[in-house]
Order: sequence, then C-alpha cells, then structure tokens
Amino acid sequence: MDHEEPDIVAAEKPSWFKSPLASDRLRRASEAQPHRESPKDALLWANSDDQVGYDGYPPFKRYEEPTLLEIFYDLFFAANYNVFAQSQEVTNHQRFKSYVGYFSLLWGTWLVVTLYDVRYVTDSIFERVARAVQLGVLIGFTIVAPNFNPEDQDQSTMMTLCINVLSAAVYFGITFRFQNKQSRVYITWYILTAAEAVVSIVISNFWKTLSFTRTHLMKRLSLITVMILGESIQTVAQNIATIVQTPAAWNPYTIGMITSATATIYCVFLVYFDWMRHLQLPPLRQQIWTALHYPFHLSLVLFMRGFTQLILFVKAFNVVTTVLNIWAPDVDVPDAVASDFNVTSRAVADQLLNQTNMVFELYPPKSDSVVRAVVNHSIANISMIPDNTWPDIQQWLLNFNDTTDLNDTTLNEFTIFIDQLFTIISSLTNSVFTLFDIDVSKDVQLKHPGDNSNPILLAENQIKISDKTRQRARLVFAYTYIACGCTLVLLVMMALVSRMTPVGRLPRLRFVICTLLGIGLALAAVIFFNPDEADNFLDSPWPIPAILLGWLVVTILVHIRGSGRARVLDTARSIMSLFRPRKGDKKVLSQDENADSQQVVLQFWPPTRENTDLSAAETLQGSGNAAPRHERRVSFRDVSPKG
Repeated sequence: MDHEEPDIVAAEKPSWFKSPLASDRLRRASEAQPHRESPKDALLWANSDDQVGYDGYPPFKRYEEPTLLEIFYDLFFAANYNVFAQSQEVTNHQRFKSYVGYFSLLWGTWLVVTLYDVRYVTDSIFERVARAVQLGVLIGFTIVAPNFNPEDQDQSTMMTLCINVLSAAVYFGITFRFQNKQSRVYITWYILTAAEAVVSIVISNFWKTLSFTRTHLMKRLSLITVMILGESIQTVAQNIATIVQTPAAWNPYTIGMITSATATIYCVFLVYFDWMRHLQLPPLRQQIWTALHYPFHLSLVLFMRGFTQLILFVKAFNVVTTVLNIWAPDVDVPDAVASDFNVTSRAVADQLLNQTNMVFELYPPKSDSVVRAVVNHSIANISMIPDNTWPDIQQWLLNFNDTTDLNDTTLNEFTIFIDQLFTIISSLTNSVFTLFDIDVSKDVQLKHPGDNSNPILLAENQIKISDKTRQRARLVFAYTYIACGCTLVLLVMMALVSRMTPVGRLPRLRFVICTLLGIGLALAAVIFFNPDEADNFLDSPWPIPAILLGWLVVTILVHIRGSGRARVLDTARSIMSLFRPRKGDKKVLSQDENADSQQVVLQFWPPTRENTDLSAAETLQGSGNAAPRHERRVSFRDVSPKG
C-alpha cells in the first residue's frame, strides 16, 4: 500500500515585531459579509467581536489554547507560590495578614499580565523580551517571599518589591518611604494592582475589539487552579516521604489518612471542572466568573496548605500517643511502688531512664543535645527525691479520702515529681514533632544566649514549645476548615454564574445542600475556642476523613442528573393514574391535541440540560417563542402542572 508522507513544515522564526491583528479579517465595512453560525454557537458567541464581518474596529487574533509563553509564565507563578508557601506559614493573626497580602499581590500581578496576554499576545522577539522582564518581576517576588511581613517590615524586602509606565513610576516613588522606618504606604501596591485589573475589565465592555469574548481567559484561570492542586499533591508526596522515615510508619492509620487526603484533592478537581460546563460565557458572566476566582484561589491555597500540614500534625499526634503508651504505664506512681514499700528514688529514676532511652532509639531527636540534656536533668531531679516520700504517697493514694492529707514536705516532693514528669513528656513530644518537620522552637526562643546553659530555663522552654505546638495545630485545623468551607461556597457561586440553563428543582436542591455543607465545614472550626475539645478531635483519626466525607457528598451530588429522576417520577405518575378516577365531564385529548399542548407548555417551561440531549446553546435557542429547530425529548418536568 502506498503511504502518504506527512508534510514537514519548518517552524517560523520569530520576527522583531508581530501584529496581534487578524489580517485575514481586515475588510472594509461595506465588504462585510454576514457570519453564519450553527445554532449551537449562537449563544456562546453572542456579543462577540466576530459575530458579523469586520465593522471598522481592528479585529485581534483569538487563540483557543494558551500559548507556550503564557504557560511558561504560569509555571513561574506556580513555582513562586510554592516557594512562598514553604517559607511562610500561618502561625498567628499577623502572619495570616502577610500570607493574604503576598498572595493578593502575586495573583493581581498575574491577572494583569493575563488580561493582556489573552487578547494581544504574539510570538515575536519583542514579546519574548517583555516576557523575560515579567519573569524577572516574579523572581523579585521569590526573593522577598521569606521576609515579607508588612507588620514587621524589613527595609530591603519592602524596597525590592517596589523596584519592578505609570505604575512603575509610582512604585519607584514610594521606595524611599521604607528607609529605616515602618510605613503604611505599601497599601499603594494593592490599590494600583486592583485598579489596573478593574480598568482593563471595565473598558472591555465599551469596545468590542477589547472584549474578552472568545478568548482563552477561562482556560488560563482553570490552568492556575490545576497548578495549585498539583502543588498540593506534590506537598502530600513530600509529607509521605517524611512520614515513611519514621519507624513503623505504614499502618492502617497512615494508609487511611493519606488515601483520604489524595481523594479529597481529586474530588476538588472533579467538582471544579464538572461544574465548569462552558469554556466561553457572555461578557458579564465571564467577568463575574473571573472576579470570583480571586477569593476562590485564595481560599483554595489556604485550604490546600493547611490541609497538607494537618496530615503531619495528625500523624505526629498518633505517634505521640503510641510513644506515651509505651513509656507512661511503667512510671505511674501506684503501679511503680504498689509491690514494694521500700522503693527508692534511684530505682524510679532508672526505670524512667530505661523507658526514655527506648523511645529515643525508636524516635531519635534532631536536636539531640538539648532534648537529652533536659530529660537527663529531670531524671536526676527525680533521683534526689527522699526515699521516704514514696511510701507516704502510696499510702495516700491507697487510702485516699476527704480526711487524708499529705504533709507539706511530701506534697512538695510529689509536686517536684509531677513537674519533672511533665517536662520529660513535653521533651519527648517535641522530639517526635521535629521528626515530622514540625518545629516551633523559633517562635519560642530564650531571651539571652547564656540561657542555653541553664537547665531550668531549658526545661521551661520545652514546656512552652509543647504548648505552642498544640496551639499551632489548633490554628491549622481552624483555618483549614474555614478555607475548605469558603472554597466550596465559592464553587457553588461560580457554578451558578456559569450555568447557561434554567435552574430546576434538582439543581436548586443540589446547590442548597452543597452550600450548607460548605457552611457546616466552616462552622466546625468553632471548636478552636474550646482547646480541650479541639485537642481531642486532633488526637482522633477524623480530621482528614471528615473533610473527605463532605467532598464525597458534593461529588456525588454533582454527578446526579435530573433525567433519571424524571423517569422515576414519570413511572410513578403513570402508576398512580391507573387508580385515579376519571371525571366524566373532562374531555380526553387526542394524540395530536396532546402533542400540541405539550409544545405550548414548553414555551413556558423550557427544558433543562438534565432532561435533554442538547447543549446549553441549543437548549436556550429552542426555548424561545420561535418554533424549535431541534427535536426535543419531553419528560415529566417539561409538562409538569407547575409549567
């Protein structure tokens, strides 16, 4: 057989400048020919600059997919966000404001560039040079990411962010306000970035040639969504690598938690793209959908960042529970001295030392010298407790009643014993958390360098670090659940904006349930204000699966279609009609008359996407007063009494 050889076309070398105009559509207005489109595209391209022939405005090229230059810029954006997410963590109210502020600047800068790209981008040497400058701006964002904090300003960081043609001049002018002082002038960054984006979107409504209709803006936004989810999967993989480095890492608890985390990210992906039914929307809807992506992406990055951190916290708490179950029973006072009234403090200390060394062998601390020094000092303090203290404590525990009191000396020694136990437990807990890359020691530092040699201050510092770790875990839990709920509610809002068919009863119920689920997940964070309840929840295996259950319900609801429900209702109604008595005075319509009545009903009760095989454009195109061009499938919802 003869095989046709493919045509080999050499890639075109980029010119210095390339016009973004569509030269093949540059015709005089008198030469314009009506542009006929299929009914399917009639709605999607409404108000487009390409609906009819050239009308005197310069037509720009429109691309269905992002160009390589655009994708490369998006990759830089994702890498920049990744660096910032790893260098900045939400640990308090101040750091939360810094996180939101940095992401807002980064996202706003990306949006302004994207609004230009989707309309005017070309492959020329000039555009490539301009792209290099834009990538340099993102590199500047990466440089300032570790030290970005408007509430505690670093002079070089704030001045670097200003050095990025009107906005550049303003930024350069405010650079000198950051010299050796704190300044609120940084708010100018947000004002100018937002103003550029708003102006660009507003003027697109007044000139067809500047509109975003028939551009790939929605694909660019969805591409960023995929990159954020992809970065989250990468972080989950890194957390898995961290977990497997610990002893006995793989158990049903770990497998279930990692499976839940991965499935949750996948469900978010499915819900986002299953609700994104159209890649083109009418101008106003498209602009609202675009604007909603700022709070959506902000909620999504907070949700994903907190969610991936929560994996490590929950696993660390599980390991701590296992460690204390190994260590704690043998040092319980009644059990330790119940069989021998002559037990000595040295014997109790030796028991503690053996159990602690066993834990250190399984989970060696990263800061070995500090943790071991604190633990050894606490054990030495226990060994110095007078031996006659133990029988008195045992007698008090065995014969405890309202009239039995310990003398002051025994009570003081018993308090010392409990304090030292608490210090050892805190040190062991901190040691386990450092193995999971959870280290808050930087936030709880000793005031003076010489304090590092003071064992009492080191012991107090270990207790503070343990308390701070618990507070951090509760904070991560709270903002993760709040961001999760906001993400879901914003997805519902974007689905409503992008829906081009009437909202029937089933979709309405679906949106209501999803909204209530989002609000419920967000409100679950209120137990943050009850530390004991929050700690109990974090110690349980449910923080990750609870989020998965919510997203599984949403995913199932998204994929429930109305046609199956309509058939069930049609069948039920037919069965009920067999037992319904007929009225003698009611005229029975013939088949033709019945068909005519259904056509009339359709004018007032237009079919939805769920009960037709038509696209969104065809559905609305055929639901007007004119005779429909396509054959319809009629279901119970089309001819319901309400219609």
